[in-house]
Amino acid sequence: MKALIDKYTDKLVSQGLAKGSEILFLAIDEEIYSNTHSDLQFISLQALKEVFGLMNINSLLFAVPEEPRRSIIRALLRHGLSKLPDYRAIVPEDCETRTFFHDIPVIDSPEPQNIAHVLSGRKSAVVEAGTAIVSYGTISPEQAFISYSSACFSTFVKYFHDHLMYLETCKKNRLKPDGERIDGFDRIKAFLYPQQAVHEDTGSLHPLLKGPPQDEAMVYSMVEEAGKRLVTE
Repeated sequence: MKALIDKYTDKLVSQGLAKGSEILFLAIDEEIYSNTHSDLQFISLQALKEVFGLMNINSLLFAVPEEPRRSIIRALLRHGLSKLPDYRAIVPEDCETRTFFHDIPVIDSPEPQNIAHVLSGRKSAVVEAGTAIVSYGTISPEQAFISYSSACFSTFVKYFHDHLMYLETCKKNRLKPDGERIDGFDRIKAFLYPQQAVHEDTGSLHPLLKGPPQDEAMVYSMVEEAGKRLVTE
């Protein structure tokens, strides 16, 4: 079990999803195993071990996302939360994530009871204190890794979708965008393209063909161009 924890901890680090010192990964076999080191000050290993007594789970992952995902989640906590009947949540807009997650609940702090309660109905959650993500597995640590990774992906997509919709709304209503949100976008963009962010404004990092397409050939050209950018950049 310790080997599996180390395997998926290494994957989190190698894929840029979290720093090794900001990951707490636990799994149970005959006893509870964990990764060997963490610098997280706002959650203890013992507190996470208590969650195993409150849920029927095999593994538990608690980590602070690496930039720019950390700043993205902070921005969503300020501007992208939905107030549902019984809780606050980040509600993804893309179909794939909505199917897999429905929504990503937000809890204020990482007390064991809070974690167990929120994960009883969802695969992962955002912890506002410390800007962390917590997820679990019932069979293997791989499940916790997948849910954590998916939460990182869905919040990434939602942030840029929401920001685009915000700018479109401002343009439509002839309103000046909030300076704080624009500055936040620039900081996040700088994490993604540090060299280009120095020279470019908040427009497109890599301008694509402008639409709407005039004919079928242009549709294919636009799809091909966007696809190539996605896999090469």
